[in-house]
Amino acid sequence: MSNQLSKTYDANGQSITLTAQDVIDYICPLATPTEVKMFLEMCAAYGLNPYVKDAHLVKYKANSPATMVVGKDFYTKTAASNPTFDGMEAGISVIGTDGSFHRREGSMLMPGEQLVGGWAKVHIKGRSVPSFDEVGFSEYAGKKYDGSLNQQWASKPATMIRKCAVVHALREAFPANFAGLYDSAEMGIDTDEVPPATAQQTAVEPEQTYEETF
Repeated sequence: MSNQLSKTYDANGQSITLTAQDVIDYICPLATPTEVKMFLEMCAAYGLNPYVKDAHLVKYKANSPATMVVGKDFYTKTAASNPTFDGMEAGISVIGTDGSFHRREGSMLMPGEQLVGGWAKVHIKGRSVPSFDEVGFSEYAGKKYDGSLNQQWASKPATMIRKCAVVHALREAFPANFAGLYDSAEMGIDTDEVPPATAQQTAVEPEQTYEETF
């Protein structure tokens, strides 16, 4: 591949070299040259290592746009390394069997309860009021093209909505670290349902040139 675009950068103390061919071979073979370039730029700018699932480039069909999403673990480990981070609480919001609204830490949904959302509270040193966010289940539940819940949201809805709340709260608490980054759960994407790269290779043009001047 001529004029191959690549980025070398630090990701959590590790030197990473990521090339356009790497993205096509191992991450998203359906991506266009422009989408690959944007993914490389994002990874380099934020220190994301896609090989440990810090970031994903998701594209289900060749004629649909790719979506760049970041893994929840990147948010939590980056926040933990911030010297102003002072802990976090997170959980789910439910309508109980008595019809009343409750917030509960963790992601355990009891029989008969209605899951309506998730919440998270981030404590920051030097601030008297923590960063709090609460998100609604109906707004963020990931769905397939037929309108049914995707695999992750159908099998573990409480875990997924809590995850959305966590990344929301961390992004608001630390905008310098996370502004412009979104988790797959927020975007309604099930990364477990994305076909592996090898299964998609036949849909990719055999010769694509990636240049710095897109």
